[in-house]
Amino acid sequence: MYYLSQVSPEHKSQAVARDAWDAVTKETFGGTQSQETLATYAFHADPVEAQERLTELALAENREDVRFAAVRLIADRIPLAVLLREPPLVTWGVHQLLLDSPAGAPQLATAADIAFLKEVDNVNIAASVARLTQA
Repeated sequence: MYYLSQVSPEHKSQAVARDAWDAVTKETFGGTQSQETLATYAFHADPVEAQERLTELALAENREDVRFAAVRLIADRIPLAVLLREPPLVTWGVHQLLLDSPAGAPQLATAADIAFLKEVDNVNIAASVARLTQA
C-alpha cells in the first residue's frame, strides 16, 4: 500500500481508496502497515469524504497507531484540541502531535485545556506545554 500513496496525482483511483479503506476498517493489522494504508486512502479518496472519515478516526479510533495517522493527516485542517483533554490510549503521541502542530499551536496557546498537561510525566509534553504557554 505504501507505494500507492506515492503515485502522481493524475493516477489517483477511487478503487484504490476503497480497497485501502476496507483494509483499515477490517482491523486485521496495525502499526506502520495501517498508517501507510491510511495515507494511501487519504491520497486517493475524495477530499471531502477523506476529511470526514479521518476526523471520525481521529476522534473515536481505539487503535492508537491508526488514530495517530489520522490526526497527522488532518491536524493542519481540523481543530482537534478536544483530544488533548482525553487520556492517552497508550502513549502521548497524539497529544504531542497536536501540541507541535503549526496549525494548532496558536489556538492551543491560549487554551486553558492544556493546563492539566503540565502535570504529565513526559519531558516532550512538558517542553511543548512550556513553549506554548510562554508564547
